Amino acid sequence: MPEKSVLLVEDSTLTRFSSRRTLEEKGYLVDEAASGQEALVKARGKGEPYDLVILDIHLPGMDGLAVLENLKRLPEYRYVPVMVVTVESNAAVVKKAIDLGAVEYLCKPYLV
Repeated sequence: MPEKSVLLVEDSTLTRFSSRRTLEEKGYLVDEAASGQEALVKARGKGEPYDLVILDIHLPGMDGLAVLENLKRLPEYRYVPVMVVTVESNAAVVKKAIDLGAVEYLCKPYLV
């Protein structure tokens, strides 16, 4: 079975480190982005789209909702699942993320 690739978009170094380690232990190939702009550059520059994008909402510069909206405009990311993992639990933000195409919304802190 080919390895699946994940783009992990998170501005917290510690959260990125622990999430990456957990994903890699499960056999995933993980690329990281610490900002929304960096995430879009990596997504556009990758030959094949990532199999999953894990996205924080609170990012420096462009927030996660804008990243999600821009990703879903790219034809190759139209059907790529995006999982939002964030501290933001506001119902309006959750609804907007789902409306923009997120397939899952998980609030931090969480236990792995």
